[in-house]
Amino acid sequence: MVAAQRLPWLVVTLPAGVWTDRLDRRSVIVGSDLFRGAVTLLVATVVSVRLAGRADPGDTVGTDTALYGLVVVATVAVGCADVAHRGAVPAHDRTDRACPGGRSDGPRAGAARPLTLRRRASYRLTMAAPGELEARVIDAVRRCCERWGVSKVTIDDVATEAGVSRATVYRLFPGGRETLLEAMRVADTEGFLRLLTSKLEGADTLEEILVRGLVEATVALRTDEHLQLVLLSEPGALAQQLTVEGLPQIVALTGTFLAPWLGPFVGDRSDELAEWLTRCVISYFLVPSSHIDLGDRASAERFVRRFVLPAFESAVSGRTTP
Repeated sequence: MVAAQRLPWLVVTLPAGVWTDRLDRRSVIVGSDLFRGAVTLLVATVVSVRLAGRADPGDTVGTDTALYGLVVVATVAVGCADVAHRGAVPAHDRTDRACPGGRSDGPRAGAARPLTLRRRASYRLTMAAPGELEARVIDAVRRCCERWGVSKVTIDDVATEAGVSRATVYRLFPGGRETLLEAMRVADTEGFLRLLTSKLEGADTLEEILVRGLVEATVALRTDEHLQLVLLSEPGALAQQLTVEGLPQIVALTGTFLAPWLGPFVGDRSDELAEWLTRCVISYFLVPSSHIDLGDRASAERFVRRFVLPAFESAVSGRTTP
């Protein structure tokens, strides 16, 4: 019974979604509407002829077979139009979930109206390259998390926000929801680290690299709007992302990004130092201290001189960065 219920989705909707995402959605919508109109008119004409008694009884079987075939093709067209329409006209009138701060999202002012033949000329949807499409989906995940919270985001939300079908989301991220969230964390971490390493330009001593890195990382975390929204709405989810679920990935990426800066000073202990710094920044960000403020340069300098440099003193080579 379950297999029979899923059969139309597997035979029609899933292939329609994959096919539609490779074409111009406006053309798919308009073409499907025109084809369905033509099939409806043809069926009505055949029925009228039969009721009038003008049809040749010998041609009934062939005519019925052709009509059944047209109906099947029209069903596929309906699936394609439905997928294209949902991707072309995203809706955000989610009244059943609360936004950060307890507000109801409610229907948006100026929400998109259904696409019709009269309004079709105002739409011009183009396909993105594979890398651009993945980035668009990840951006959609981020916006959905900000709007409704991490725990309430669904694949349907992401597909609608990105303007693609569910089939495309699963094709790009086969693991589904958890894979999407992991991809968002990796993308956010890589962007954060690229910004951080750009702030290290000109630092020529280990102390300056560490102090500047701690200060810039802490300030960036505190001023990140996405993190602040998640921290207000779901502090537990954010803590889990930065510790249990996401920390191993964050540590690995930090070691890769900081290796060119730390390696000349501490050699093969650069990964160890990068991990220590990462854990310190995250810990003080999630649970601020009344004694140490890594966002303040003077406080960060005292922290580095008292705790970090002595621990790596034997490994410091005294060389400068290239």
